[in-house]
Amino acid sequence: MSEEQIATLRHKNVTHTVQTERGQVLGGTIVSNGASVEAQLMFGRVIATQLEELELRMRMAEHQGFGLNLDNVQILDSSVPGYRRRELVDPKVRDTVKVFLMTSSGARGVSFPLTDWIVASVPRFNVEAALMEIAQLIYRGRGMYTDETGAKVSGDRVPRHLVMLVDDYVVSDGEMDKRQWLRQSLDLMTLLVMLRSTIYTRITGDAGLKQPLALVPVGAVGTEELISLMSQHVAEFVKEAEVFKVSSSDRELSALAACARANVEEIFSRARLNGVAKRDSDGRSVVKADYVEQLLQVAATPIGSLLTAAVEGTSIPEHVYFSGPVVVESWEGFEKQEVFAFEGHETQLTRASRALIGQLYEIDRTRQCPPAMRNAANSLLRLLQRDQHDAANEFRTLKELKSPNTWVAVPAGYYSFVYAETQQEGEPFYLDDQPLWQEALGRTLNAGSAIIPPLPRYESFPWAATVGQVSPLKMDLVFDDRYFMASNELNLLNTLLLAKTSESGTA
Repeated sequence: MSEEQIATLRHKNVTHTVQTERGQVLGGTIVSNGASVEAQLMFGRVIATQLEELELRMRMAEHQGFGLNLDNVQILDSSVPGYRRRELVDPKVRDTVKVFLMTSSGARGVSFPLTDWIVASVPRFNVEAALMEIAQLIYRGRGMYTDETGAKVSGDRVPRHLVMLVDDYVVSDGEMDKRQWLRQSLDLMTLLVMLRSTIYTRITGDAGLKQPLALVPVGAVGTEELISLMSQHVAEFVKEAEVFKVSSSDRELSALAACARANVEEIFSRARLNGVAKRDSDGRSVVKADYVEQLLQVAATPIGSLLTAAVEGTSIPEHVYFSGPVVVESWEGFEKQEVFAFEGHETQLTRASRALIGQLYEIDRTRQCPPAMRNAANSLLRLLQRDQHDAANEFRTLKELKSPNTWVAVPAGYYSFVYAETQQEGEPFYLDDQPLWQEALGRTLNAGSAIIPPLPRYESFPWAATVGQVSPLKMDLVFDDRYFMASNELNLLNTLLLAKTSESGTA
C-alpha cells in the first residue's frame, strides 16, 4: 500500500460517512449530532489528486455547521514541503487539526495520540504490502499528549475503533457467470480473513482463528534492482506537477507547474528503446516485423500440420514468453539505449527547451514547491543541460542501459492490426486509447514507475519496457512449492480457517 488512503477520526458523538463511486473516494461527511466536533482525520489514497478532492469536499462543510475550515483540514503526504510537514506534526498544530488527509508515506514517523477512530481504505492490489502498512497504521496513535490540566498522557491509553473499507464490484454486461461470482467471493473472503488475522496478530499476538496461528505480512517478495531511468524523472515530474496544480493556492506557482508540465510532455513524448543483439546471442525479437512474418508462416500457414516447428533451431527464442495476449521478451542479450528524440524545427526546439530550462530552474529553487516535484525538476534540468544536437532538426537524449534485467512487452497480435489487409497503402497507422495500452502492458511487467515510455504517445504499435525487474512474470514463484498455498484463493482460505476436530485429527 505505497500510497493507501488512511483515515483517523477523533470525535465526540460523531458519525462519519465516506461516499464512494467506481472505487474512488469522492467525498466525506462528518455529522456532529448536536455535540461539539473535535475530529482528526487521516485519509490517503494511491492517487494523490483524490486527496485534494476529498479535502475540498470536507472544507465545503464549513458553511454547514460541521466546524471544518481551511485551518483544521490538512493534507500530509510526500508532496508536502519539509518545512510545512514540520509545522503540521508539531503537537501545538497537530492537536488542533480536525481532519488529516494522509498517504501511508506521509504517515510514516508521525504519531496522533489523541486519535480514537482509525479508518483505512484497503486497496485490492499489492495486498502483501497493504496488510503490512495496516499493521503499522493501527499503532499511529502512540506518543504523548498534554491534557486539559497540562499533564502528559500516553496515547496508548486512548480506546480506539478500527474501521477498514474494502471496495468490491462486479463488471457484467448480462447475467453474471456463477464461476466468476464464486471466484470473486472467495477472493474477497480471503482478503477479509487475512485482514482480520493481521489486525488480531498485531494487537494480541494471535490471529484469532480456531487454530494457533499468527499472520505477519512482510511486504512484497522478490528481487529488484535500484536503477535510475530518464523515464522515471519524466513520469514523476508530470505526476507531481498535476498534483501541485490541483492542490496549490498560489496561482503563479500553479501556472508555472502547468506550463513546465506541458513543455515536458512536448519534448519528452517521443521515447524509444533501441536494442542491438550482442555477439553470439539470439537477436530475434517480436518487435521486428520480419521475424513476426516468419513466425506466422511457420505457425499459421493455411495448409500445414497442426504442430509445426522451424527446420533448424527453435521457432520461438528462449528469451521470448507468451503471457496471455502479451508477448514478454528479456533483452539481456541486447545492447540497449533509452532515447528521447524531439523532431521539429530548430527554432521551435530552442524556444521550448530554453523555456523549460527556465521553468525547471525556478521550480527547483522555490521552497513552496513539494520536494518530489523539485527533485524531478532538478533531474530533468541536468538532462537538458547535458544534451547534444545530433542534427539541425533532431535533438536526442541518450542513456545506456547496462542492466541485464530489461523486459519488453507487446501485444501478441499487434502485427495483424498494424499491417491489416484493409489498410490502404501509405496510410499511417494510428493507435486509439493509447493510455489504456500503456497501462495494460505496464501492469503485465509489474513496472510501477520504471516504465518506458513514460508518456503514452505511440507512433506505431503499443509497447512497454521496464528495467530492474528480475522476474516480472513471477514464474519462479509459481513453480516454487513453498508458495503453493498462496497460488490459489481456496487453498489459502482453507489453510487459514482449518480447525481441529479432535485431539489427534484435523478437518
